[in-house]
Amino acid sequence: MNNWVHVALIAAVVVVVVVRRLRGEPLNARDLFGPPVVLTGLGLWALSQQHGLGVGGYVWVGVGAALGTAFGALRGATIRVYERDGVLWQRYTGWTFLAAAISLALMAGFAMLAEHNGLASDARPVQLSIGVGFLGEALVVGYRALSSGIPFAPERRDSNSPFGGRDSGSLFRGLGRGSDWGPGRGSDRGPGWGSGWGSERDSGRGADGDSDRFDRR
Repeated sequence: MNNWVHVALIAAVVVVVVVRRLRGEPLNARDLFGPPVVLTGLGLWALSQQHGLGVGGYVWVGVGAALGTAFGALRGATIRVYERDGVLWQRYTGWTFLAAAISLALMAGFAMLAEHNGLASDARPVQLSIGVGFLGEALVVGYRALSSGIPFAPERRDSNSPFGGRDSGSLFRGLGRGSDWGPGRGSDRGPGWGSGWGSERDSGRGADGDSDRFDRR
């Protein structure tokens, strides 16, 4: 596959994930772990195709992947996880984007340091960098979801997908594997800064009258 097409498909997947989570979407295990597992797997495959990468290079890549996972976990701590219609939902907050901006700046600094010490600029596959970030996010959100005692949302297709009725997981078929995505529904509130880290719970009603019980663990 043409490299530019590959990059465009990855970018499209990331945009869909971010837009859906910014609006608020039902939280199910496949949607939570599907994108990071596929992207990380593709990144590891791309890394295996690297030739001439020495032990030192692999160490830099490994440290970068660990940092990316940690920053993803930080992002996961800022995501709003709440109950709606008896199941879990998630929504990105302003804190999520602040954490993402900080992590991008720090990872850019790390990349410059790695290149200064001899790591080739193309030695770190973009799929791996994005995948481990989403993986760290998924692990924290998954833990918080399991700790809440509220069931995950059921897996189903979304006829109102931004891709004309096709589930957004079809994008993964161009990357090596498909994945069904859960429905993206508007959140009961507009994007906000949330309430930061820690544990709290409140209850109330969203603008459309649905029950909305916040859970941040």
